Amino acid sequence: MITSPPYNVSKEYDDNLTLSEYLDLLNTVWRETYRVLVPGGR
Repeated sequence: MITSPPYNVSKEYDDNLTLSEYLDLLNTVWRETYRVLVPGGR
């Protein structure tokens, strides 16, 4: 699986997320990544 989340560093995004909101977004991405992977990550 390849992801490319917004890094919120030195690039303007249209979201203006706070640090807490940004971390929540990333946690959602990682939870979904984990959910769709089969055991062993393949």
